[in-house]
Amino acid sequence: MTKAAAMDRILDRVGLQRRQGAAYHLWPALGVLGTGVLIGAGLGLMFAPKPGGELRRNLRRQAERFVPARLMPRTGNGHAYDEMSREELYELAREREIEGRSHMSKAELIEILSH
Repeated sequence: MTKAAAMDRILDRVGLQRRQGAAYHLWPALGVLGTGVLIGAGLGLMFAPKPGGELRRNLRRQAERFVPARLMPRTGNGHAYDEMSREELYELAREREIEGRSHMSKAELIEILSH
């Protein structure tokens, strides 16, 4: 019998075991964490109420009701309004009760909504 085996046998008889390294506990914990992340991402995709682009547009519209336009995040070419269609801008102008909106171009709607 080897010295290590004899030591294990003695420790086992008194109800103890050898000291385990950090990796002994780390790998199972990382496995559980990774499994949780994958399950969460899968459930998020399965139960998402709308496609990503549509959801982002709706969230942006709701945020614009409460946050001044000058504080909204900007895109590479100006305001977030640049990404919206004229119809979406018109709807936003209608919600804010902006007069003359039906005769405005997309650029004019962007300008009036930005202030």
